[in-house]
Order: sequence, then C-alpha cells, then structure tokens
Amino acid sequence: MAKEKTITELYEVLQGMQKDVLGMRKDMATKNDLEEMKKNIATKKDLEEIKKNMATTGELHELYKFLQVNMVMKEDFAKLEKDVNGLKVNFSGLEKKVTHIENQMVTKSYLDEKLVDLKGDLTVLMRKEDKKLSRLIEMLKNKKIIGEGEAQELFNMEPFPSLVM
Repeated sequence: MAKEKTITELYEVLQGMQKDVLGMRKDMATKNDLEEMKKNIATKKDLEEIKKNMATTGELHELYKFLQVNMVMKEDFAKLEKDVNGLKVNFSGLEKKVTHIENQMVTKSYLDEKLVDLKGDLTVLMRKEDKKLSRLIEMLKNKKIIGEGEAQELFNMEPFPSLVM
C-alpha cells in the first residue's frame, strides 16, 4: 500500500510539474517574439541621435528664465478679459450716443434749405418795413417836416433804395 501511495503521489507531482511547464510556456518568448522585440529596441546609435536633439541644462535654464519674464499667466488673461469687457461696455454706450447724435444731426442740404427759407422770410419782412418807412417819409414830406432833398436822401438809404421819386 505504501507503494500505491507513492505512485499516486508521484502521479500528482507529475501532474503539478506538467501544469508548471505549461504555465512557463505561456511566459516564455518564441524566436519570433524575440525578433519582434529586437526591432523595437533602441540601439546605441538611436540613443546618440536622441541625445543630439535633446536640450542641454543651460538651454533649459535659459528657456526657464525667458518664460519667467515673458510668459502670460491665467491671471493676466483674466485681467485682459476684464479690461476688454469694460471697453465693450464703453463702446456700447458710445454707439448709443453716436446713434442719437446722428439721428438729431441736420444735413447740409437741410440746413441750406432752411437758410434759403429764412432769407426769403427776412426779405419779405424787410419789404413790408420798407413800405412803412416810405409811407412815413411821404407823410413827413407832405406835412413839410422834412424837405424834398432830405426825403430823397432817406429814400436812397433804404435797404431797397428807390431811384425815382
């Protein structure tokens, strides 16, 4: 019986070893796997090429100094955005004022037309006054308060002088 137990034990040990070997196969690489890996591994030449293109410590330090002086931070953008928004509000107010001024502003042609109308109205008024003045001069001359020469002199001074009396 001791012999049977040992064979059974040996059989179990062999089965365990078989599982271990099968498990190792999964973890082992084949020649193809090794060739594929070899293609992806960098060579000394590749590393030298990479090293040539890398920045030196001095260059990185220089870049760091430059960025400290010239880099724009989020706070700077926020302040700039606030300023721009303030300008937008100001321009919005100005646009309303300019629109109002444009709506109230007279054009040259409108102003010219009104000035011509005013000149015509003034001319009409002056002609009426001229008639009144002429009548007054006639009345004063007829009542002999002023003489013929003085009446003629006054008629010549009017805005619309009379050449013949």
